Amino acid sequence: MKPHPKPSVSSFIHLIAPLLVQPLTVMTRWRLFQVRSPQGRRTRHLVGRADGEGRVCSALVSIDVMALTAVSRSGRMYRLRQPTGFDPDAQYVWSVWLRATRYTHSRDVTRSLLKLRRLRQSQEGAQDADANTGP
Repeated sequence: MKPHPKPSVSSFIHLIAPLLVQPLTVMTRWRLFQVRSPQGRRTRHLVGRADGEGRVCSALVSIDVMALTAVSRSGRMYRLRQPTGFDPDAQYVWSVWLRATRYTHSRDVTRSLLKLRRLRQSQEGAQDADANTGP
């Protein structure tokens, strides 16, 4: 089977394979950003490394904090691998994406997501301990 061609958006940025070809993407060295459009709409996007290159996903519609998975507006599922982190290629794609979309504000909310995950893990651990010490 031939690889799917990647249409070019600029000399270094290209569109990714359609959802039917790639419904699931594993992302490493990822970060979660919240952005605000010039019209004031807020969206969240994953920025990281996928398929050997930097990637920015379309706006997220859901995030499973415990499973570290997310679904983008396009319907693609992202499986997030730990640890999070910085990837220079992903950062480049992110900066091009921000300029192209004219988004006015970007905030890294990765730490908040991971803090929520740790809090939920500790709550689940406490519930499990309570269940094991019952009458």
